[in-house]
Parts: sequence; C-alpha cells; structure tokens
Amino acid sequence: MIKDKYIIAEKEAVKYVIDNFPKVTSIIIGGSVVRKEGDINSDLDIYVIHTDNFRKRVFKKFNEVPCDFFVNNLSHIDNYFKEEYNKNRPVTADIISTGKVVYGNETPEIQSLVEKAKVLAGTGYVASKKELNLKKIELMTILEDINDIFQKDYETTCYLMQNLITKAVELSFLKARTPLPRIKKRLKDLLFIQPEIGSKIKEFYRNHDLLIKVRISEQIVNILLDENNNPKLWDYTEDL
Repeated sequence: MIKDKYIIAEKEAVKYVIDNFPKVTSIIIGGSVVRKEGDINSDLDIYVIHTDNFRKRVFKKFNEVPCDFFVNNLSHIDNYFKEEYNKNRPVTADIISTGKVVYGNETPEIQSLVEKAKVLAGTGYVASKKELNLKKIELMTILEDINDIFQKDYETTCYLMQNLITKAVELSFLKARTPLPRIKKRLKDLLFIQPEIGSKIKEFYRNHDLLIKVRISEQIVNILLDENNNPKLWDYTEDL
C-alpha cells in the first residue's frame, strides 16, 4: 500500500538524520504526500534543523521513495525566508508551513518558526514600480529576439518562447502580490489570479504552429504591459 511505503520511508529517513547529524534539533517532513496530494511516485522533502554551522543538501532513497534533505540551522533558515520573500517564491516557508514536525516539536523555537513560515508562505512580495518596469522590459527584449529569428531558427525560437512564458508567469504573480506557487501548481493557480494570461498560456501549449505560438506570445506580453487593455505593443515607454 502507498501509505505503508511512505511510513517506512519516513522512519528510515528520520533514523538516517539522527545517525548522521548529531546536532539535529528538529525534523520536518513535507511534500505532496504529507499535503495529501501525492501518489506512488511522490517524493519527500525533509527539513533538518540543527545547531551546527554548515548547510547541506542530500538526495537519498529510502524504501524506494526519493527523499530531498535540507540541512540548516535557524540562522540559515531566517536568511532563506528573507531571500525567498524578495524573489516572491517562499520555498522554505512553504515546506515548513505545510510539513509535519516529526522530531523536536516541543521546542518553542520550532513552534515559532512554523508560525512564521505560515505567515510568509501566504505573503507576496510587494515590488516597486521600477522593479515591475524592468521585468516588463525584459519580456519586450525576449519578444524582440523571437520576432527577429523565428523564421530562421526554430530551436532557439522555442527556447526563447519558453523563457518568455516562464517570466510572464512570474510577473503575473508578482503584479498580483501573490507568492509564486510550486511549479506543479503554477499554471492552475494562474487561471485564478490572472485568467486572461492563464488562458493564453494554455492556448500556447496546446498549439503546435510556430507562427501562432509567436503571436500568442505577443498577446501575453501585451496584456502584461498594459493596465487598461489599450494596445501598446511596439509603442511602449517606461520610466526607470
């Protein structure tokens, strides 16, 4: 059974941590299985909090379950909270806030950490006008490159369009002051916060005609450039 497979994996992973990180104070296990969204192919995210000075990332399998270990002290985690807030992608806060504490739950520091993570996981970065303008200009630059080469370099055009779509999604969440979700949820959540962009991106991926994909890319950028639905593409100015 799936449940039994992960119970065994969790026990073996916790034993590995205790055996190999003598200054561990807490272990938090997260991932789609813990959030009850996973299946037989899901992995486990294991946050190891210790009092030592080093950071470490470890990838191992226990009972055929991939396990991704994040080993940090509280100071490291606090730095991650700040850095990831500024990137609008609270990875650490998300793992800690949605995970379960399987070791060290009695410590006030860990209880406080989990509460802080819950707040940060739902707090979007407030970008300045200049930051938003720079990201819009970045999209315009990529689009300009696409239009320059799409008739002569198919592979690079595809690469550039994927880059544009990725940045368009990130900008959509940033403009909405909503934290960027994990990749597996990103396009689905985008349909709620920016339905027009979300629908265009679905159309982009479902279409196989290169020219149509280029035109959809233009439409996506146009929507993100303009706040009032007035066409401004190729007639666009921003203050920096």
